[in-house]
Amino acid sequence: MKKCKDCNETKDISEFAVMHGKPLTYCLDCKKIRDRAYYKKNKERFALATKRYREANHEAFRESQKRSDKKYLSLESNRIKHNQQQKAKARKNRFSKYAISSEDYEKLFEFQGGKCAICKKHQDKLSRVLHIDHSHKTNKVRGLLCASCNTGIGLFQDNPELLESAKHYLEK
Repeated sequence: MKKCKDCNETKDISEFAVMHGKPLTYCLDCKKIRDRAYYKKNKERFALATKRYREANHEAFRESQKRSDKKYLSLESNRIKHNQQQKAKARKNRFSKYAISSEDYEKLFEFQGGKCAICKKHQDKLSRVLHIDHSHKTNKVRGLLCASCNTGIGLFQDNPELLESAKHYLEK
């Protein structure tokens, strides 16, 4: 155990910054604070040093930049691909869960005019696709709802009496 001279907290030795194989007199948390303050104070000096390095090592810097860009693009591409796969999987599961096909969904969507069956907001105005609303007792599909209306019905436990009570409350 060692006491940090900056924050005066006693911490395990592993929580102290090390320089030349020896622990410093301040902890890692305080080192972060010191480093940020030093960088902020010497920002122009760091920018100038970076600029000089780039100019002196132009080719190495460009290669490093290319590797970094490739790595980022590869990671971004993988992330996008993964998201698309997840969405496709969710779409497939959604249809199979309620025993309707994508064609049935499209027919229902057209029948409702692309709008939520309750609030009548059009799909274009929503950030997510219309949800398939179903009876939790019979599992029968009732229609398509926006996320808010679907959540609201769920919170009222699909209970018409609760919804009627809420309606009367709001009309007071």
